[in-house]
Amino acid sequence: MFEKIIVAIDGSPISYRALDVSMELALKFDSSIELVSIVNTNNIPVSVGVSYMPMVNDLEAQTKKHLKVAEQQLKNQEIEYNVICEKGDPRVFISTEVPKNTKADLIVLGKKGKHALETFFIGSVARYVSEKAEIPVLLVD
Repeated sequence: MFEKIIVAIDGSPISYRALDVSMELALKFDSSIELVSIVNTNNIPVSVGVSYMPMVNDLEAQTKKHLKVAEQQLKNQEIEYNVICEKGDPRVFISTEVPKNTKADLIVLGKKGKHALETFFIGSVARYVSEKAEIPVLLVD
């Protein structure tokens, strides 16, 4: 049913639950997983004369730590997987770029991410992805 599943990881507990759901689906349907985490460069304040690269580097280091935790969960399973770490707008990458580039047929992500206080019922990334993606989206609570 699903050959390739994208799972979005942001370090929140709910994103790791999304990974658990993705692993169950991958084992059931003999699917591979695209483990995706995007360094959100949209929320970095830019001031005149101030370099934002140290902030980007810190965010990238955090993102890679989250991916390593997720990879450890996957290594214990017999699931083929690939890791994608990019910089940019997570909404666009997860809804459009990654599915197009990987030919995935399902996106799994948490209903709310690390910054769940930004919205009340559904996080901004989850809402955007569920509205814009051209493949099925599974939101995990």
